[in-house]
Amino acid sequence: MSDTDNRDSRAILAAASHKVAASQIKAKHGIMLKRRDGATEEIASVCQDAAEIAFLVQTVHSEMGGARFAHWWREQDMPAGWAAKYLRLAKTANRKALADKDQLRLIGVLPEPDTHNDNQSPRPVNPFAWIKWSGKIAHAFKPMQISSMDEADKSAALKNLEPIEKIIRELRGDVETA
Repeated sequence: MSDTDNRDSRAILAAASHKVAASQIKAKHGIMLKRRDGATEEIASVCQDAAEIAFLVQTVHSEMGGARFAHWWREQDMPAGWAAKYLRLAKTANRKALADKDQLRLIGVLPEPDTHNDNQSPRPVNPFAWIKWSGKIAHAFKPMQISSMDEADKSAALKNLEPIEKIIRELRGDVETA
């Protein structure tokens, strides 16, 4: 078999493979669209139901007031925490500022975001932040300004700058004597 025949065979196999892939993609895409449309309709129904409940809850809450409403809610054997969710949903349902994702979280379609993450690393510290602060301190204590300070201001400045003096001693390797 020649090199040309071998390349042609590979091209034929690749083209056949691409046709199979295209066929699978089209079929799966069609299924995905049907599922998405069904899910979208179902989510829209859930959102509509939640909005209607929210307005009913808001109406009863405004008629009864907070404490009486809370007591009534418990008497009706309603799930704890949902009254607050429905009231928030009622307040924000007509506001365009509330994102769809937030509405879905309020009604429980999406999970609440995890606000406490143990794996979250602390905010990175800028190792060169001291340069900025040293410049600010130097600017604040220009020789002309120091000479115009009275004794009380100088004493207050010295007292407040003691931590910086300690840092300078540590940087120089001076042993602190108590």
